[in-house]
Amino acid sequence: MVPWLLTHHARRRIDEMGLELVEVMQALDDPAVTYPCRPCYERGRIVAVRDRLAVVHNPDARTVITVLWNGGDRRSGVPAIARAA
Repeated sequence: MVPWLLTHHARRRIDEMGLELVEVMQALDDPAVTYPCRPCYERGRIVAVRDRLAVVHNPDARTVITVLWNGGDRRSGVPAIARAA
């Protein structure tokens, strides 16, 4: 299988979020949920969600575009559920 390519932006987000690459790969290899990105973004982009992460990627190009917190503030890392409580 062809390995995943991480964009510069995706690598920066992984570093900013203090993540291990294995967490991102787990989200891609065994997501709990996947759904297409909104139509305003480039066609073919998919969001893979697993645990605390949402990974935006292009599966055809095997490229990770960015990494976000699942359902939370994308910079703080506080899940939406925790913020609502």
